[in-house]
Formats: sequence, structure tokens, C-alpha cells
Amino acid sequence: MVKKGALNVGDVLILSEGFELAPPDRISPEIKEKIDPATKRDVHFLKYPIYVGGNRGRGQIYPDGSKSNNNVYNATAAGIVNKIIRKEKG
Repeated sequence: MVKKGALNVGDVLILSEGFELAPPDRISPEIKEKIDPATKRDVHFLKYPIYVGGNRGRGQIYPDGSKSNNNVYNATAAGIVNKIIRKEKG
């Protein structure tokens, strides 16, 4: 008898502590001045470590659209990720 395990899917994105991203239209001139690397030496753009991980799992799709194996797993629903819930490690 073969016991099947759970199918884990998803991605993990780890950003630096304090990392924030705001649209340009929401940044006031005062804040722009505070975070300008030309006037503030401890501000560095594009120098944040970002770690991204995801499982390759089974049922991958190659760039040409063909599937990588015969065990096809398709999503039962379509949608958009609109919330990420942070869980404790472990």
C-alpha cells in the first residue's frame, strides 16, 4: 500500500528587516529628502538582500508549454493572491 503525502505548493519571499515599498505618488517631498542617498549616506537603494524560494515539485511546465511528467496536478480554482499570512517558524 502506498501512502500519499500532502502536496505543498507556494512561494516564500523574505525581505530585509524594515524593508518598505511605497508608490511614488505617496511619497511626500519631505520624505523624499529624508531618503535621498545623495544627501543621506546611510540610505542605499537596491542593496537589500531578498530571498525567494519555491518548491519545484511535480507537474512543472517547461518554457515551451509542455509538461514535465505524466502526473498532472492542476489547480482546482483560479485567483489572485491578495493577502499573505505570516506564520511562526517551524
